[in-house]
Amino acid sequence: MNKIPVWHLMSVLFLLLIASSVCLAAVEITHPTSGQTLNGTVPIKATKSDAGHGWVAYKIEGPEQSGDYETAIVDPFSYAWDTNKRMADGESVYPDGEYTITAVAHMPSGKEVGMDSVRVTLRNELPPGEKPSSVRLATDYKRGKEMEVVASGTCRTTLAEADETNEKIVELYNGTLKAEWRERAMSNSHGPMYSHTPIVRKYFNAGYTSFTGVKPTNLPHVGDIFTTLVSPNAAVKPKHKDDPDFDLGRLYLELPDRTLRQGTKWKSTMYVLPMLRAEPRKVSGNHRLDGFQLGEGHKCARIISTYSEKNVTLRIRMGTSTAPAGGMGRGDMGGMMMGPGMDPGMPPGMPPGAGPMMGPEMAGGPEMGMRGAAAGTQTMSVQAPPVTEIKTSYKGTRISYFALDLGQFVRAEDIITHELTIEKAQFGGMTGVGGGMGGEMAYDPAMMGAPGMEPPMMGPGAGPPPPPGGPQMGPPMGPGGRRGMQPGMGPGMGRQPQKEIKKDFKAEAEVALSISKRG
Repeated sequence: MNKIPVWHLMSVLFLLLIASSVCLAAVEITHPTSGQTLNGTVPIKATKSDAGHGWVAYKIEGPEQSGDYETAIVDPFSYAWDTNKRMADGESVYPDGEYTITAVAHMPSGKEVGMDSVRVTLRNELPPGEKPSSVRLATDYKRGKEMEVVASGTCRTTLAEADETNEKIVELYNGTLKAEWRERAMSNSHGPMYSHTPIVRKYFNAGYTSFTGVKPTNLPHVGDIFTTLVSPNAAVKPKHKDDPDFDLGRLYLELPDRTLRQGTKWKSTMYVLPMLRAEPRKVSGNHRLDGFQLGEGHKCARIISTYSEKNVTLRIRMGTSTAPAGGMGRGDMGGMMMGPGMDPGMPPGMPPGAGPMMGPEMAGGPEMGMRGAAAGTQTMSVQAPPVTEIKTSYKGTRISYFALDLGQFVRAEDIITHELTIEKAQFGGMTGVGGGMGGEMAYDPAMMGAPGMEPPMMGPGAGPPPPPGGPQMGPPMGPGGRRGMQPGMGPGMGRQPQKEIKKDFKAEAEVALSISKRG
């Protein structure tokens, strides 16, 4: 038996170590670097040796963090870590402390090919020596001063009870809002506090909503200029009574005319946008000066506000449908049609133009979006009307950041949860796709004449269409006195269990809307 020289074994081991090093170095975090102290929105950036293939997944671990991978992004592998993010109760998602940021590189197949990590310190709260013992908050504008403002919102709706038809309807409420405008002070705040109201113009540069099954829709008044008055207590109103109002520009709270300390509470009116395509509502808010921290690069007073309304009706602008939602043509892809640079359907950090990650049911082919409508099954589809109404009870939390040096709000974040009641009749006739219906579905006679409802699609032998005023019902079917459908409406009709079609159903919604300024 020939012996392998020791020097040869060492050479092989050395080469293996080099290969392993190359593999592990396939991804490198370039920002931030280990040892940095961070605050606010932190850009996380990495390089990947094979940038054109695969993706990078980021994981952020620290106090009270689960260590799950938060996002998967493609080249240029940049992710904005919002360290000021808050939960629905106002508590911080990322409390101050030590954090480990990990980046893992993946091949298109999903195979991991490299890993890198950095250790950083997060410090958003002002240290005790920099926190004021008391403050008096009032707006302060300097003539000619400009602020760039960005608004970003999401809405996610789910059913309280599983139902295929209702699922197609609630999909229409899922989507995003993007908007940008510029604020310019046309006069100064001067004199004693609360003695002068400056003029502030707002230039609405861009704004749209993008929702499932609906064409992206511009927000009202995009391109307009609004001339407003901003009171020292931050109340915003049009300069003249008949001037149009800029809804997004009013989503701040009113400040009290007194000295505040950490923990001070007060009440005031405030405007909220309960759903992204609804009209703003004026509500009573309960406010608390929660603390002092860095926000958008400024030392800020952090204010936590809570508000709620019960049993109110909201009018929702639905826009124009691209196709019936839930499996008809591009109905499932409405949320993917974005303007340049705005990709609400993309994972955070994904560059403009990057393709979304699709599930198997979204893969190409004529069945795209049909979600498995096979023979013997029925897939329901609905189409959004221009306007719908929903009944809701909702509660919300707003986290506001008032810059002490600027005398302005530089960030406001609303987190709103809804308990919805949605009426089906607003969405017109429900039509089925697929075969095998025959005598397999029965509808509640009480619904057959409901406004906007059409009779269900029947199989062969369905007979003539029902006369105006609703279909004629057959004679009683025996004990109990329930009536069946017209003879000839499909084999077995009347012998199958009756399925009650309710006029409305319950759903839940979560809305998040953030507005931030930079000067």
